[in-house]
Amino acid sequence: MSSGPRKAVVAGVNGSRSSLRAVAAAAVEAERRGWALQLIYVPVEPAGDLQTAGLLIGASRVATCSTVGTNNLVVTARVLEGPPVPTLLDAAAHAEMLVVGTGSTPGTLGPVATALRRAAAGPLLIVPLVVPGVAPTTLSTMPRPRGRPAVPMAGPRGC
Repeated sequence: MSSGPRKAVVAGVNGSRSSLRAVAAAAVEAERRGWALQLIYVPVEPAGDLQTAGLLIGASRVATCSTVGTNNLVVTARVLEGPPVPTLLDAAAHAEMLVVGTGSTPGTLGPVATALRRAAAGPLLIVPLVVPGVAPTTLSTMPRPRGRPAVPMAGPRGC
């Protein structure tokens, strides 16, 4: 017997580093609570099918690899047409939370995050591109055991 629609976290994604950090945070939050994760891509410029598919596959992989795999995270992805802010708000109307990145400039909110902050009626998590006081890391600078590759090999969940 179904208890109604599954609760979900909606994450806005556009392929930027900021949006992928938001996807990771949204995935962790969704998994922790046992909710689904819905990735929403609202292209501002026409994108080819291959580019769109690559963006959503990449974002889905970020979501999967950001979690510990203990709560059977269900990830879905949709491409929606329209202006980003009202389209994301509509997509998140019945979600438990909307998650987006700050934008591409560290320390400031981009136009979409700013507009969502003003207009969101429900919980909104805006994930910063960088965290003050924490140095950003990349795979090439992360310490690793001798003889191990710089890029992690695929694990049991493809991470």
